[in-house]
Amino acid sequence: MLIGRVLRALVAGDKRADTIGAPDAPGARPAEPRPAVPATPATLPYRGYFINLDRSEQRRRDIETQLQRLGLAAFYERFAAVDGRTLDPATFKGRRIAGEAGCFHSHLRVLEAGRRHHTHVHVIEDDVVLGRSLATTLASVIDRGLLARYDLVYTDTLVPFKPGLIRQYLRMCEQSAGTADQVQLVNLRGSFISCHASYLVNRDSLEKVIALLAGHAREGITLPVDLLVRNLVNDGTLNAAVTLPFLTAVRLDQTLETTIQGEYEAAVSVMLHNLLRNQFFVDRDDAEFERCFGEYVAGLELGPATRNIARLSAFFLSEEHRDF
Repeated sequence: MLIGRVLRALVAGDKRADTIGAPDAPGARPAEPRPAVPATPATLPYRGYFINLDRSEQRRRDIETQLQRLGLAAFYERFAAVDGRTLDPATFKGRRIAGEAGCFHSHLRVLEAGRRHHTHVHVIEDDVVLGRSLATTLASVIDRGLLARYDLVYTDTLVPFKPGLIRQYLRMCEQSAGTADQVQLVNLRGSFISCHASYLVNRDSLEKVIALLAGHAREGITLPVDLLVRNLVNDGTLNAAVTLPFLTAVRLDQTLETTIQGEYEAAVSVMLHNLLRNQFFVDRDDAEFERCFGEYVAGLELGPATRNIARLSAFFLSEEHRDF
């Protein structure tokens, strides 16, 4: 498995280097390329939006190019993101920065705009990579009645470094073989770190989600939107799941160029988490992984104990490991 290979490369100093589904299967293999399946509003049981700042013109071109290639341009509407610099600082508290407040209001307002369609709403941010089977798989999730069990279904998420959870995710990716009607859902309660880059909102839960976000905004924003939703999912206020394999990924080349500025070291840590999460993407790019791994990870210096633990992690992530 790639993750095990990465860990072995790391310790060797190699610079190149509720669940629904079927019984467990061996770890995931790279998905075979598949042609895009054209889709139109008439064939999709949901409405899509992509959030984009007016000044982020290149990101807009990038996401529109993807939607056009997948035959989804007519079905995903651009939503102009709220520029946090235009907000009154009194509306967000503590150490929250303007960009986070703008992002929070963007997600709230796009859902409010989605009300008019009286259907499920799929929201994406403009730095996502869309899987070829995105539209057909979301339609299958809805048609099979899986969305009815949840308020939100994410198409990817940050993944905690828990060997048992990672093994489970890899098995489920393998079982699906990237086929729309075989994609499974995993309940996120108790394991949700954060992510709000691509999510499907059940039309029956739309008002509930809006009310929760709006209530927090009225009191003064103290958490970024992804962390607020994470807390609501983990405490059971919202029911959320993630598709496996992931149907979207984050653009690694834009991880360090986020419009929400922060410390470089923190951004690099985000990059490494994104490298992990992208391994579960249905159309994952192993060459891009190797490039980023070599640039940001291979030169990392580890102490003896840390290096030994990294070596052991390769076994904990393998199918040879047994919990006891």
